[in-house]
Amino acid sequence: MLASERAFSLVEVMLVVLIISVMAVSALLGTTTAFRRYQLESATRTVAAQVRSARLRAVTANETMRVRFNCPAPGQLRIVQLVGTPAIDNAADRCSAAVYPYPDPDVAMAPNHDGPVVVLQGGISLESTPDIDIAPTGRITAQTGGLPLTIVVSDTHETRSITITAAGRVRSS
Repeated sequence: MLASERAFSLVEVMLVVLIISVMAVSALLGTTTAFRRYQLESATRTVAAQVRSARLRAVTANETMRVRFNCPAPGQLRIVQLVGTPAIDNAADRCSAAVYPYPDPDVAMAPNHDGPVVVLQGGISLESTPDIDIAPTGRITAQTGGLPLTIVVSDTHETRSITITAAGRVRSS
């Protein structure tokens, strides 16, 4: 073999392919982890924003609002207006967009300020969180337990928490 006809041996080629494969798998795993964390952070921000939005809606509309968690299904939530009628306020189908549509087609009949059902994507769940009521003054009360209330947002690997105080402060960590 002449010096100008040098080639790579099979072992050298296999070693390069192995190194490239290991690097590709590492990059893929890193990307998957980053995407999963992004989804969890996004869901945490969404839940916190919904609580803040409900508080703003309660104050501006001068109506008591409720944030219902895991309603109508796990990993979903909805802001609903309390009308003072327990049969409506506590109805099992209150989070149903079919029964209580958003936007409200009949503004002459309460409730008028229900929000859309918010679905958390990527297998994100809300761990046994009690519903919260928000008075027109902006004060928050939990349906069960006291405040501050911690809402746990999780996926299969990690959790994030949102703390809500009676005065209406919403903080994620």
